Amino acid sequence: MKKLLLLAAGLTSYFTSAQALHMQNLSKYNIEFTIWKSNLGSPSTGCTPLIESKLVAGTVPILPASPDPGNIAVEAYYEGNVNLSNTFNPLYPDTPLIDGWIFNGTQYNLGVNPPQQIPVIFSNVTTWTGSKFYLRTPAGDPIGGFTMFIGCGGPSNGVPNVSSSDPAQPFNGTVFMLGGDTWMIFY
Repeated sequence: MKKLLLLAAGLTSYFTSAQALHMQNLSKYNIEFTIWKSNLGSPSTGCTPLIESKLVAGTVPILPASPDPGNIAVEAYYEGNVNLSNTFNPLYPDTPLIDGWIFNGTQYNLGVNPPQQIPVIFSNVTTWTGSKFYLRTPAGDPIGGFTMFIGCGGPSNGVPNVSSSDPAQPFNGTVFMLGGDTWMIFY
């Protein structure tokens, strides 16, 4: 009986706690991005609530190009709680800090004192599900933009994979869930 209770508690925490986002850039491009979370457990409501990154200061977060494309990843990591997105993480020093979020049409500024935080319950019922991003060479030359996401109701309703149609500028990206975390890989 004790094992069943532990299993039930583990499964409950797995499905009710907000999960992490891992981003890995193996490409030769800088990734300028916006990320979002949605409630995949509520397709009847359009997977609301929706939480989208929106910087208060600066332009957009940038994940730098790989120093050795295809072999070494530049990594970013975001906790499930979006209120922690403007806190430096020494384990993932390349993670761009995000100081603002849009939730239900309202801009929240994490950089003010005291921070305007989104209630944690909304981070807990949402999952990292997508990104709109733009590619630039390290010199700043524009390459183009993409959107990839896990769709409301499951991956088959989204755009989990993207590819450049220009063979002179090869690029691929994918988003998937593994172990309760969301992974975005750019290569």
